[in-house]
Amino acid sequence: MTRLLCATALASVLLAAAAPLALAQSRGSSIESGELSRLDAWSVGAIGRGQGALPPELWSASEPALLGALFDRLPGDFGSPAARTLARRALASPGAAPVGDAQTAGRKRFEALGRIGAAQDISTMTAAASIAADPEIAQYAAQADLSNGRLAPACQRSATAGTGFLLRLRALCAAIEGNTGATDLALSLARETGSRDAWLEQVIALIGGVPAPRPIPARYDSSLSVWASLAANLTPPRNPLAQSSTLALAALATADRGDPRLRAEAALLAFSRGAIDASIVRTQMQAALAASATNAPRTSLAIAQAQALPGSLEAATAIAAALSNARSFAELTAIAQTLQPELSQISLAADAATALTLAKAALAIGDIGQGARLLRVAEGLGATPAAMGGLRAAIAVGSSNISDQAALFSVTQRLDDAGEAGRARALRDVAVLSAMGFPLEPGVRRALITTAPTGGRPADAGLLAALGPAVDAEALGEVALIAAAAAAPGAGTLDAASLTQILVALRQVGLNDDAQRLAVEALVAGP
Repeated sequence: MTRLLCATALASVLLAAAAPLALAQSRGSSIESGELSRLDAWSVGAIGRGQGALPPELWSASEPALLGALFDRLPGDFGSPAARTLARRALASPGAAPVGDAQTAGRKRFEALGRIGAAQDISTMTAAASIAADPEIAQYAAQADLSNGRLAPACQRSATAGTGFLLRLRALCAAIEGNTGATDLALSLARETGSRDAWLEQVIALIGGVPAPRPIPARYDSSLSVWASLAANLTPPRNPLAQSSTLALAALATADRGDPRLRAEAALLAFSRGAIDASIVRTQMQAALAASATNAPRTSLAIAQAQALPGSLEAATAIAAALSNARSFAELTAIAQTLQPELSQISLAADAATALTLAKAALAIGDIGQGARLLRVAEGLGATPAAMGGLRAAIAVGSSNISDQAALFSVTQRLDDAGEAGRARALRDVAVLSAMGFPLEPGVRRALITTAPTGGRPADAGLLAALGPAVDAEALGEVALIAAAAAAPGAGTLDAASLTQILVALRQVGLNDDAQRLAVEALVAGP
């Protein structure tokens, strides 16, 4: 029976198509570690001290089982870009293994890296054969390869290890190559290990030329299902990305097959979770626009309109429209980072609301100078002190200017002008400034005592309870992971008490840059 595509040709198309976008992910390629002969799941890392790595003794004061539990608490979808950055710093830093049986926790470290979408970090860290020889770590490495658009290395890993995932991958690779015997053997082994996937078996049969009795919908929940769906040219279902893992989103974003708008949407989501670079998002957004100007995402339209009229009112309005389409602060940050070249050229706006949206976006991506300029534009267009207060405080924190009189005056003015409810909300920002070392005048301190700050929700009580003992034990990696997990829903969603505890703890162990990023996020995205 005629195959869906010639298997050899299909493999060539998939591999060649993925290569250009995979090369766009330049996150560093050197392994930071000790001597190669002593490499283990802890001593290898993806970043060096100059790239933000924590000190090598970051795990020395922690027990392996405790670290394993913390790795499990890290989510796949961080609502807080700052918390994800902190988690990635800890997970990708090379260090000495904690004392005790650390093998299981070491594997969980790689699993957590995969869950948060740090595929390039995993690829870098598993470049050493001694690391990739572990079957479970080999599985995470293969998943990273797939999400980076590298089918051939993933297939090679599947040939030498036998977890359920790798056996299913081995079957898909063999099917694409047209090797029926190897396909059947891999599927049989997968069934024996209890790893049968009926959907994948149907797709593999379709790739092999066996017609399906009814249409098979595409699945994009894992990196493996993405590659299988693309190989068989399956039609996406409704809400195709609803169940997608971060690595699955990255796999679809680095592909150049399938629906262009869907790839663009996957790219933006993957970028919002820190899994790919902005260059890939821009590439997919431009491809979506080229495919259909009427069905392209707003971010695609904003790029085109802002490039056509750089720095204009039209460009400012288009960028603000794209930003208003964000469903979360993490997505707003991703859109702002994608549009950073165009956003940096804006110096005017049609109204105060647009200027405030653009200022918020600039501050969200750490462009404090542009945020300050756009806030002045908003002020000139009539923005109220209440609307600007949190952003002014964010500028002061982001520039590490604890004597910023404008920010401190803005706080006082908000307290004086606001009613009781507004004063309580403003005091949440005051609490953040205080936790970051800003001096507060007696009247503001008195307001904190007499009026409880409102806004936001408490962080996980168990994580907060564990934070103080970790600080006392000088368990640096532990503090970083607890703080990241506690702030994961989003710094802007947390209440004053939770934020204060997290920020003070981070500063106590010397993680000042991470505290600063979380504080800025809390002020920009706050309730």
